[in-house]
Amino acid sequence: MSPELLRRVRRRFPIFRLQLHEAARADAERLLQAGEVDLAITVIDSKRRPEIHSRALIELPLILLVNKKHHLTTAKQLWSRDKIEETLITFPRSDTVQMHFQRGLARFGVEWFPGIEVNSTRLIEHYVANGYGVGAAVATPRFKPPPGVRVISLPSFPPVVVGAAWAGKLSPIAQQFLAEVEIEAGAVKRSTKSL
Repeated sequence: MSPELLRRVRRRFPIFRLQLHEAARADAERLLQAGEVDLAITVIDSKRRPEIHSRALIELPLILLVNKKHHLTTAKQLWSRDKIEETLITFPRSDTVQMHFQRGLARFGVEWFPGIEVNSTRLIEHYVANGYGVGAAVATPRFKPPPGVRVISLPSFPPVVVGAAWAGKLSPIAQQFLAEVEIEAGAVKRSTKSL
């Protein structure tokens, strides 16, 4: 979230106070329902609670992260095997990113379950860089892999949709914040297309 986005909201609503909470999608929905937060920027999934409204902002492609010393250069090399021996390093099985990845694997008739489950992309990158396996993650805008890590794209996999979620009617401040987030997401989409 850029400081400029926050400045634009504050210009219109000088009393605007931002509190950021990091939470998993299910926790974000619970906070929304309890009225503890007005708006959540989160992964949007079809399995959300019916009283939660959402608006998609940006789609993020799934990718594999591989240690550069590893011989693997395409995902097809993995899918063509009878059994994948590499340890899959990714988010917990209940995480939306992991569920999207498993749906993509199912399209190819491939079974490959996490051997190392972590809660951040940074940890996935760390384990891959140190040779503990192959990581499944999302490519955020302007993503650059760390030294020693190669990216393998997964164009046939469903993207992860990040968006805004809320419960009930949005306050004028929350509406303005959402409008500014949509502007920011549009700018990010345009800049990544031009790369």
